[in-house]
Amino acid sequence: MANIQIGIDLGTTNSEAAIINNGQIEIVKNHFGDEYTPSVFGINKANEEVIGKKAYNALSEGSKKEIQNNKAEIKRLMGTPDKVYFSRIDKEYSAAEISAKILERLKQDIKSKSPDIDITGIVITIPAHFSTVQAEATKKAGELAGFKYVLLLQEPIAAAISYGFTFKENGNWLVYDLGGGTFDSALISAKDNNLKVLSHSGDNFLGGKDIDWLIVEEIIAPVLIEKYNLENFSRANKNYSAVFTRLKNSAETAKIQLSRAEEVKIEVDVKIDDDEIYENITLSRSQLKSLLQNLISKTIDLCKQTILEANISKESISKIILVGGPTQLPFIKETLEEVLSIPVDTSSDPLTAIARGACIFASSQMIPQEFCKQKEINDNTYILKLNYESMTSETEEIITGIIFELIENENEFFVQIQSHNNTYNSDKIRLKNGKFIANIVIEENKTNEYWVYLFDKDGNSLDLSIDSFSITHGLSLSGAPIPHSIGVGITKKDNALGILKEESDIFFEKNSILPLERTKSYKTIKGLKKGDMVNCLPITLYEGEHSIPDRNIRICEIEINGEQLPYDLPESSDVEVTVKVNESREVSIEAYIPLMDLSFDARASYGDETLNIEVMTNDLEDETERLKDFDNLCTNDERQRLYSSINDIKQSINKSENDDDEKRKTNIRIKELKAKIDRLQNSKKFEIFKENFYNSTTDIQQLIEEIKDVPKKDEFLNRLETVKTDGNQAINQNNEILLNRVNEQLDELGRAVVMANDFVWVMWLRDFAENKTFTDEEKARYIINRGFEAYKNNEMQEVKSCVHQLSLLLPNEEKVAMDNKMAGITK
Repeated sequence: MANIQIGIDLGTTNSEAAIINNGQIEIVKNHFGDEYTPSVFGINKANEEVIGKKAYNALSEGSKKEIQNNKAEIKRLMGTPDKVYFSRIDKEYSAAEISAKILERLKQDIKSKSPDIDITGIVITIPAHFSTVQAEATKKAGELAGFKYVLLLQEPIAAAISYGFTFKENGNWLVYDLGGGTFDSALISAKDNNLKVLSHSGDNFLGGKDIDWLIVEEIIAPVLIEKYNLENFSRANKNYSAVFTRLKNSAETAKIQLSRAEEVKIEVDVKIDDDEIYENITLSRSQLKSLLQNLISKTIDLCKQTILEANISKESISKIILVGGPTQLPFIKETLEEVLSIPVDTSSDPLTAIARGACIFASSQMIPQEFCKQKEINDNTYILKLNYESMTSETEEIITGIIFELIENENEFFVQIQSHNNTYNSDKIRLKNGKFIANIVIEENKTNEYWVYLFDKDGNSLDLSIDSFSITHGLSLSGAPIPHSIGVGITKKDNALGILKEESDIFFEKNSILPLERTKSYKTIKGLKKGDMVNCLPITLYEGEHSIPDRNIRICEIEINGEQLPYDLPESSDVEVTVKVNESREVSIEAYIPLMDLSFDARASYGDETLNIEVMTNDLEDETERLKDFDNLCTNDERQRLYSSINDIKQSINKSENDDDEKRKTNIRIKELKAKIDRLQNSKKFEIFKENFYNSTTDIQQLIEEIKDVPKKDEFLNRLETVKTDGNQAINQNNEILLNRVNEQLDELGRAVVMANDFVWVMWLRDFAENKTFTDEEKARYIINRGFEAYKNNEMQEVKSCVHQLSLLLPNEEKVAMDNKMAGITK
């Protein structure tokens, strides 16, 4: 039986490894003597793989060739289908594969430091706000690096463990983790030697990298553009990608220097359009503080959200723990204390806290027997099973054991337990029916290792299947919470509009404690014929807080099709969906159809959705138009914030052509924008209903006036007056529900009025003639000609008949594709 001995902070910019050495946590230095290794992978000029400082230095040169063959900050692409191409070897790597190379480098450093260390298991930290697919990709990277048993731990929890390892007082701590590429905020409760995560929030696209780019775009580039009269000089221009890589490196160096100095000179040494440019640009700490105002405000808003979700008062939080390199900027500490009125504790090392915490946690985790290198067992080996807590806050612990071969043996046998450093030696404990119990002493604030010996009555030592174990003294940890809600997409019918729409049905709320398992029952939305390979019933698992699925992140999907069925599946058949999430956030989903006693299952996918810049641009245009529909009802502040977000996304889209990370960031920001507009639209619902009511009554009035059939016209006018009376009454009473019903009645009336107008049918006929393709083009042309002939002769019933016949000739592929995108289940 063995415990994990290695914890790794796999960071965006730098990675650190920590190990257990003689019961103490130790940060492993690499062959350069550094405690951290740059998270950079590359191919050198000899076509050899390089990791860490050598790859970082090559990338910092900023030449086009080195940019093509060295990749940094891969963490923000974890869980995506994006590949990185290395031209020197004509090969692509996924983010998980590159991360595995970095982990392999750290493993080599660990083995160099401690050749005898057990590398079977490892704990790797991930941002608390990582999605499930990102977590899955990180676990895969650990396995690709050769670690058989990989556990994941959220970074703020690791930091809290590191800080609280020797901390004895009860209290609530706010972890402020601003790393190289991500931000996490977590509220931790330390009570009675137990750590518990109350809530957390974060942003996977907010970190030191974004600070570097702000310095480049707001400080360096404007100086160069003005002084050297540069045109089209931007990150979006791929001709300058090498230049901007060098500028980013200069910005990063200046940022680090400003954590110790009040003012620095940014050294710019680049070649732009055949001109050698050398500049020293002054940047002060106060300038940087002003530049980062919005970024830091966003992190503080996330901290406030974390506190709000924890449902505790700000006054009950005793301190803020800083984690991550950028937190060494003094004004971050000052701003946090000023805005949140909570003292900041700077006693822990923000650069190594996560790796240390990961290792402490690792030391308490047993490696399952199936992953361990089995000790050679022969006929003379006795099988021992031990029971104990591998992490405790107590200084003594009761341990029990059983040796199966001795359960009914009447001879005398004894067990003795001894600590590795000889600070504890038990008496010889006589076994009773093969069992024993011992009360062992535990040294504080370290991992205690023990030997177990078995003797016969003559004092001869006998072989045991397990001859050692370890117990870590420190704070124990309650289960980790999930950072996002998890649910499935279901299809519901909007009876008012007569359309189908998708919603998320939540299985597990955000902050639910792992592990999780739940089963829910649904109905199939449609029937499915045996052998049908075109239609399907998709069941998609999403992660996120929004009721509209496309605002969330897709985890995985089960697709039930006719090929899998033994016979036809009727509409509204029962489907039982089970979702499980384990401690490492691995997700599985199973769908069971009782009617057929048939199960379908899926594991969480390793790849996020494939992105298309044109689609994202169209999405942004659609959201902009949606906002315009009710922006006159917004306050100046609401309007300004949303249009500012839209402009920021436009700029991100421009940069996305040459930057996969920026593309992912853009996609998330569009989802966030949709959610913001949803919330704002919902808050303005009554005002929007009023505006729709007034606009609809005016439009319908005009349409009715164009109807030539006088009895029909009078009928519609009377119906309109009745609905208007009800609408005005709802407005006077501020009755949102009634006004919504009135608008639904207006929609129905409007459709009836439109159908009664001859010009609408003629418009549809023209649209069919100009823009549609048909399953039978010859027949369609005949019907179109017949329709126009009927229109000339004022035979409107014939026109309507022709339009209806043409609609039946439309190809159904588009309809099938649309149907297959809709969730296959409903309530």
